[in-house]
Amino acid sequence: MSSTSLQRLSGISLLVGSVLAIAGGILGIFSSNPADSMGIVGSLIQFIGATLVILGLPGMYARQAQRAGIPGLIGTALMICYILILGAFGSALNAVLLPFIATHAPALAQSEPPGLGIFFMVGGLLGALGGISLGLSTIRASILPRWAGVLLMGSVIQVVGDFFQSPIANLGFMLVMIGFVWLGIALLASEQHDARVQSEFSTSATRV
Repeated sequence: MSSTSLQRLSGISLLVGSVLAIAGGILGIFSSNPADSMGIVGSLIQFIGATLVILGLPGMYARQAQRAGIPGLIGTALMICYILILGAFGSALNAVLLPFIATHAPALAQSEPPGLGIFFMVGGLLGALGGISLGLSTIRASILPRWAGVLLMGSVIQVVGDFFQSPIANLGFMLVMIGFVWLGIALLASEQHDARVQSEFSTSATRV
């Protein structure tokens, strides 16, 4: 696969995935019952969105790899782990297992295994470190929008919100996904720019 094709697919994957993740998160906000159909649909949408974002991250890093360097690579890997744990796995859990438990064992649904909480806490910490590392690397690289890199640091807000069980956790998640929307659009725009430049270069070479 050419770098141009990888960049295009990554841009589409990030854009569509982050929009779906935002839509799923909004549906989840208006659902208070784990067995509610709106919450289940929102979790499924968020699962699909998180999966697409994960698939788009390697191409995003490849676009700025030379300037983002090792910190950018580490940040990308950590963000993949973060989205895999809290986005994909967490959403799948909320969509499939939690509604079943809430329906057949309501008392059990009021608590969670201690190991699961630690698992999600580790995922959040990885996201905080990944958001800072990838965000700063994106800002420093100056290839993709710098403010999108700032938005990726919203993962820190999500971790703090989850720790204190505050609604600001949702704000942090939204900021990260908006950052990925911006990066997806930027990847598609730069891909079109590169294709135009390459076409003009080929035309000039033919004339010569």
